[in-house]
Amino acid sequence: MRTSPEVYVSRPAAEAALWALGQNGSADCDQDRRYRVLVLLATFASLRWGEVTALRRCDLDLAAGIVRVRSAYAERSTGELVLGSPKSRAARRIVGIPQSLTPVLREHLSLFVGPEPEALIFPGAKGGPLRRSNFNRMSAWPQVVRTIGAAGLHFHDLRHTGNHFAAASGVSLKGPDGPDGTRPRAPTWPSQARSTHISRPPGPASTRPPITHQKCRRGRLFCSPWSA
Repeated sequence: MRTSPEVYVSRPAAEAALWALGQNGSADCDQDRRYRVLVLLATFASLRWGEVTALRRCDLDLAAGIVRVRSAYAERSTGELVLGSPKSRAARRIVGIPQSLTPVLREHLSLFVGPEPEALIFPGAKGGPLRRSNFNRMSAWPQVVRTIGAAGLHFHDLRHTGNHFAAASGVSLKGPDGPDGTRPRAPTWPSQARSTHISRPPGPASTRPPITHQKCRRGRLFCSPWSA
C-alpha cells in the first residue's frame, strides 16, 4: 500500500486500486498487520502507550535484542501531542525483547517504517505520531478484545500482562540505572538463544486450563495463558 497514493479522486477509484492490490498480491487482503507488532512489543517489553508510539528506528537494535526507551508522547486535553521525556527517570531504560519477535519486527520495519534513523516505528496513517483514538478505530480494538472474550481490556493492560509473563518466566525488567539515566543491561528472556514464546504447561490438551483474564492487586486486568 505504501506504493499507492494516499488520496484518490473518487471512491470508485480507491476501491478499484484496492481490488487490484489484493488480486496481484501487493496487499494482504485478509488482514492488516500494521498494528500486530505494536501489540506484541508493548506486551513483551512492557511499554506504555506514549513510549511505544514514540519509538524510532534508531531505538531498536535487533542484533542485540533490545529497545531503548528515550522519550514518550503525551496527549493534552486540547488534543495536542507533545513529545517529552518518559514518565520518570526510571522509565528511561533499555529493555530486552524475546528473540522470537525479531522476524516480525524485521518485517514490520521493511513494510511500514521509513529508512531514516529517526523514522517512527509505529506512525499514523500520514506518517505522524499515532493517536490512541485512531488506533482504536483502525485496529477495531474494542471489537477485537470483545471477540476474544476480553471485553474492557485496555491497551495499558498489555503492560501488566508483560510484567506477569516476565515474573512467571523469572525475568526482571528492572535494573540499576546508569549515569545517563538508562539501564545499561537489558534483561534476557529464558531460552533467548532458542524460541522465546510463552507456552502452556505440558500435558494433554484436555488437561490444560483455558486462557483466562485476571485482575492483579491494583485491579488492573491482565491476560494469563494458564491461570486456573
